[in-house]
Amino acid sequence: MNTDQKAVAKTTPKNSIRDLLQGDEFKRQVSKVLPRTITPERFARVALTATFRNPRLLECSRESLLQCLMDLSSMGLEPDGRRAHLIPFKDKNGVYQCSLIIDYKGIAELVRRHGDVAHIHCDVVGANDEFQCRFGTGGKLEHTPAINDRGRIYCAYSYVRLKDGAEEYDVMNLEDIERIRSRSRSGHDEKAPWTTDWNEMAKKTVFRRHSKTLPLSPELRDAIERDDELPATEHLRTTRKNLRHRYRLLLRRASAKRRLRMSRPHRLQPRHRSLRLWQTRWQTSWRARDPRLLNSWGFCATSA
Repeated sequence: MNTDQKAVAKTTPKNSIRDLLQGDEFKRQVSKVLPRTITPERFARVALTATFRNPRLLECSRESLLQCLMDLSSMGLEPDGRRAHLIPFKDKNGVYQCSLIIDYKGIAELVRRHGDVAHIHCDVVGANDEFQCRFGTGGKLEHTPAINDRGRIYCAYSYVRLKDGAEEYDVMNLEDIERIRSRSRSGHDEKAPWTTDWNEMAKKTVFRRHSKTLPLSPELRDAIERDDELPATEHLRTTRKNLRHRYRLLLRRASAKRRLRMSRPHRLQPRHRSLRLWQTRWQTSWRARDPRLLNSWGFCATSA
């Protein structure tokens, strides 16, 4: 964040984030990086609407929110909830930070705008769709979606036709997509696009992996990689803490069960529910050869 952006972020505490978005200083900074197709007034109005749609954004730090808006303005995208999403999350100090997530529609718009790809198409595949995929010699990708019920989604694919006519495609199954979602810090939020628009996020996930092998321009690649879909470090830290707690709890339970097994059988009452189990174990062991030993433990050698 440069000096001008810090000056916008460090406004007086009396001013709210909405006052910051409506101020002339914010519009002046945004106008330096916005394309000609988007006016600063429109961008500020869309950003203001995003705060009404998700009021938790007002609790985020101004630096993080301003950084996400500056990144969006440099890409030429708006935080309209269709192509780009502003997601608040808590850091390790309990302070809300703003995270930027670009939807598949936003990435497709960037790809078409830069002109590096002649055609792009991504979609999810249902159990009732007709889908054929083959890599290697004689590679083939055919998809005919079902009209009514497409069934359970089990994979997603990305298809790209380059300027020279070459065709490239990639496929990800449901397990790979969910693995990427589990590492995302927005994959567990009820209002995040992973919950509200899972299909679009699946398309975006397979294209992002596919884009690593495509001849894209450095500007477009930076815009795709600038997406703040980073690993969920805070969520993973909490998950590890819960796993350690559960592991210690299991150790205590196992130790208690071990002490119970090592306790003397004669302490078991005749009506104990595990009497039958103890009796079977002792009668099938070598101690069953000595009836006096069984009687000393309270069991009858002639009983079944």
